[in-house]
Amino acid sequence: MRLGFWGDVSFGLGVQPLAEKYGYDYFFDQVKALLSDTDINITNFDCTITDSEEKNTLRDGSYLKTKPEAARAMRDAKIALAVLANNHIWDYCSQGISDTLRVFEEYGVLTAGVGRTLEAAIKPVVLDAKGIRIGIISCCELAIQTSCSSKEYIVASLKPKWIKRTMEECRNKVDHFLISIHGGGEFINYPFANQVQTARQLIDAGASAVVRHHSHVIGPIEEYHNGLIAYGLGDFIFDQTDKADLPGRHYSTGLKLDFDRTRIQGYEIIPIVIDNTFRPRPAEQNARNEILQCVDKLSAELADLGHLERKAYTQASGGFVGRQWSSLTKTYKHGGIYSVLEKLGRLRLLHVRLFASWLCHKIRGK
Repeated sequence: MRLGFWGDVSFGLGVQPLAEKYGYDYFFDQVKALLSDTDINITNFDCTITDSEEKNTLRDGSYLKTKPEAARAMRDAKIALAVLANNHIWDYCSQGISDTLRVFEEYGVLTAGVGRTLEAAIKPVVLDAKGIRIGIISCCELAIQTSCSSKEYIVASLKPKWIKRTMEECRNKVDHFLISIHGGGEFINYPFANQVQTARQLIDAGASAVVRHHSHVIGPIEEYHNGLIAYGLGDFIFDQTDKADLPGRHYSTGLKLDFDRTRIQGYEIIPIVIDNTFRPRPAEQNARNEILQCVDKLSAELADLGHLERKAYTQASGGFVGRQWSSLTKTYKHGGIYSVLEKLGRLRLLHVRLFASWLCHKIRGK
C-alpha cells in the first residue's frame, strides 16, 4: 500500500482570491499524477472552512479561512484525510471548527486531531487500503491559544504518554501507526534536539512513521529503528509571500511511503516547486537535484544532536524578538492588556532560551 503525505495546505490569505478567480481545482492541476500514484493521501490543513467572523482574540498572526469548495477540490484531488491539530484551527473559535468538520464530512474527507473530548481528538483515524490498516494520530505541540468563551472542542496536544497509551489500546485494530505532529519553529529547517528525541521515542513505542509540519520549509528525514521520521515537508498550497526571500521558500517535498502488513518497504521523497500563484508542480531536473541535496545535507546534521541544537537556535533566534514584539502588539490590539498577560503566561522554556540566544548574538555582534 502506498501512502502520500504532503506539505501544509491553506486556501487563506492570497490563495483565496486566486481560487475564486481560477477555481479551486487550479491548485491541484499539476500534481494530479502524483496524487493518483498513491492509495491514500494526507495533508495538514492549516486553515478553516467557515463564514464565521468571530475571531480568536489571542491569535496574533493571520486568520485563515476559505469556502466549502476547497474541501470538494481536495476530495477530487484524492486527498483522503486532513489533519487538523494545528495553530489555525481555532482562528474562528468553536464555530470555525464546527463548520470545518461539517464541510469535510459532507465532502467525504476524513479529519483527525480535533474532537469534543480528548479521547475523540487523540483517537486514531484508521485508513484501510489493499487490506493494510494505518492509524493516523494528529497532534500539536504548540500552545493552542483560544480566548473563545465556548470551548466545545479539544485540539489534541503532543503528549507522548497519551499517544503511547492510545497506540497500546488500538494496536489490535491497525497494522501501522503514523503520528502527525504540528510544531517547531516557522522558517526553521532544523528540529530542536528534544523534538528529535520525542519523534524517536514514538517510533520506539510502536509508530512506523512520524511526520512533522508547521515550519513551511524543508527539513531533514531519517530512517530510525525500522521507522521513518520527516521533520518538515514545506508547504504544498500556501501563501508564501511571508519570508519570500528565504532560500528554498518556494521548494517543498512530498513523501510517499510503501507499506506491507509488517513494515515500511520503502519511501520516496518527491521534490516540488511552488509557483508565484502558490500552485505546486513536480520539480524539474535542476530544482529536483537542489531539493534532494538540501534534504541530504539537513539529514546529515541529525548525527550530532548537540551540533543540531546549536544550528536550530541560531536559525530560530534571528527574528525571534521582532516576531514576539509584533505578536504582542497584535494581541493587545485584538484583546487588550488581559490577552497580552494571558499570552505571556503561556511562555515556555523554549522562548526564554531563544531570547537568550538572540541576546548572545547581539552581544557578540557588538
